[in-house]
Amino acid sequence: MRNNGIINLNKLSKKSHCNRGFTLVEAVVSLALVAIIILVISTLFFSISTISKLSEQQIERTTIIRIVKENVTKSVRDNTEILGTTQIASDAPLYDVKIEDLSGQKYPEYTFDLIKNSETDGVYQYKVTLKKERTNPFEYLFEIYP
Repeated sequence: MRNNGIINLNKLSKKSHCNRGFTLVEAVVSLALVAIIILVISTLFFSISTISKLSEQQIERTTIIRIVKENVTKSVRDNTEILGTTQIASDAPLYDVKIEDLSGQKYPEYTFDLIKNSETDGVYQYKVTLKKERTNPFEYLFEIYP
């Protein structure tokens, strides 16, 4: 900095010029990058949340289907009433049947329709229409073997 006792002001002014901070363009670019990263993370979060909700609904539906199969199978084999109702599966078609599992837990938001499709060599085939409030009905077939 000193040249024969003289301070070189040009070098000082150049150093202070480099340490001024961010320019407006740099600040805008960094904010845009942060915004893009936040957008990607929030989109990923909402996608995972939606997938989780759909997965929970599928697990619940599978559980209800299992309960209906157990109840109808027991009713057909023992010629007894479907749990939680006064209806016997062999009297099908049945409509708006309530659902209750073996432990006595009721599922009031669900009902099902039961239609006997066929009986061949003692094998019964039933069509079940599972209905839940404010959703589309879900239909499936299952067979009961002796």
